[in-house]
Amino acid sequence: FTSALALLDAKADVNAKMDNGITTLMLASEAGHMDIVRLLLDVKANVNAKDNNGATALMVASAEGHTDIARLLIEAGANVNVKMPKESDSLTALMMALVRGHTEVVRLLIDAKADLDVKDEKGDTALMMALQEGYTEVIRSLIDAKANLNAKDNDGYTALMSASQHGNLEMVRTLLASKADVNAKGNSGYTALMLASAEGHPKVVQALLAAKALS
Repeated sequence: FTSALALLDAKADVNAKMDNGITTLMLASEAGHMDIVRLLLDVKANVNAKDNNGATALMVASAEGHTDIARLLIEAGANVNVKMPKESDSLTALMMALVRGHTEVVRLLIDAKADLDVKDEKGDTALMMALQEGYTEVIRSLIDAKANLNAKDNDGYTALMSASQHGNLEMVRTLLASKADVNAKGNSGYTALMLASAEGHPKVVQALLAAKALS
């Protein structure tokens, strides 16, 4: 920390980049050095600078689960909706926190109005990712924040269809109670009921029928 102060006093370029585009702020954010992040922001480090993969300081802090640093970056004007390019899977800070299981960061980003319905390279939204990872609390937070329950991935599957296919009765009930479209169809014409039936999930089939799924 003292060394960082000395360098700043000597007019070190706070926005200098390594060959891979990484900045000092990104390094400090990823490593969890709160005092240095605050110091760099105080001298106007570019909070939205991107590395060669399209990642920002907020993204790396979110991926590492550094909630307080993520909050500080947001307060300093970090864009919560920056999306990495296609070749980097089109991820956002919210998605990066989610797949690593950092639920506190996820809630912070939801509160900061992160786009809940942006899609990755496979067409998955944050809700779909949370379902795949089994993060029940995150799913409920996303639903409460009005995530689009009927968004479709590249195969035309909704979260309900995926939950039905995998026999996740709890999530099927949660999504149905939140008014997910029980009769949505995938690109091949499959519905949630068809998928649950094909995979042999009788309790899911029963729940879908009770919600007026077309048979």
